[in-house]
Amino acid sequence: MKTIHARILVSALAILTSPLQAAEPGRVVIVVGPSNHPPGTREADGGKTAPSELAAFQPESLAPQPWPEKAQPATEKASPATADISRVELLDRIHGGWAGMLIGGLEGLPHEFKYMEQPRDTLPEFTFLEKGARSDDDNDFEWPHVFFMDKEGVNKLPYPRVVEIWKANMNSGIWVANKRARELMDQGVVPPETGSVARNPHAWYNLSGQFCVESSGLIAPGMPQTAADIGLHYARIAVSEEPLQAAQFWTSLIALRAFHTGPIEEAMQRVLAAVDPKSAMAEVVADARKAFHAHPDDWKAARQEIHAKWRLQRKWNDNSLDSKRFPA
Repeated sequence: MKTIHARILVSALAILTSPLQAAEPGRVVIVVGPSNHPPGTREADGGKTAPSELAAFQPESLAPQPWPEKAQPATEKASPATADISRVELLDRIHGGWAGMLIGGLEGLPHEFKYMEQPRDTLPEFTFLEKGARSDDDNDFEWPHVFFMDKEGVNKLPYPRVVEIWKANMNSGIWVANKRARELMDQGVVPPETGSVARNPHAWYNLSGQFCVESSGLIAPGMPQTAADIGLHYARIAVSEEPLQAAQFWTSLIALRAFHTGPIEEAMQRVLAAVDPKSAMAEVVADARKAFHAHPDDWKAARQEIHAKWRLQRKWNDNSLDSKRFPA
């Protein structure tokens, strides 16, 4: 894993060469926005097709629907078609994203699965990384994926190759849906079947659709459809159904925020085009925005409002997206 860590930033930037346009030395021009992607390929029904543009990409849907030509409201000015940025600045943004993911995950570990019913007034003091920095399952799946994506020159590693990579690298410190997917691989099962509800009892609710694919947004900055397409490919290793809605939302949001200069809520509104409006993901985003406006200066009160509806009333567990309890 040390070699993977050393090359990860170079890998992330190298993967960007596919959607980049020619520019002067030291600069790149990125095609930005949900309706302005360059030609690309996607896997479908076991084969490969080449749509004229990724605007034709259909996000995973509870009831299939095409991605709108414009993800932003009609009252909002359209995003520019391209973003001109220096390679140094682009690498710095990717570096910052990776660092933020790692620091956030490690900083939160001492508090994981605590303060479930009520937030603490203040966070307790704790010894931070007394045994040195490390990684955990919040990032361990993404390290090898991005490393081999770069090494083998492909954004979506073929699923048989994913099995080989997982067997060589993913053998400890993995849990729930990912653990079951890994067990199925030893039985000869290949993704996406390892993430099917019929074979994986955790596939329909688990958080793996969120925390295992965030890097897809970093390696496709300004290109939310591309990010969602890549993210879905890897999310399907362990999950299906409602968790794929979360995969689409978060990868798209991370990608869009690379160049979005407005409020975060505005970006969230645009990214809702990536998910089925009937999904739990769409509803919880709406609830979060509502709670924010009701309690703009009190995040704890907003949190409790969300907790009351989804944990206490809906009876969801504390670590899932529970689509089977979500009304049709």
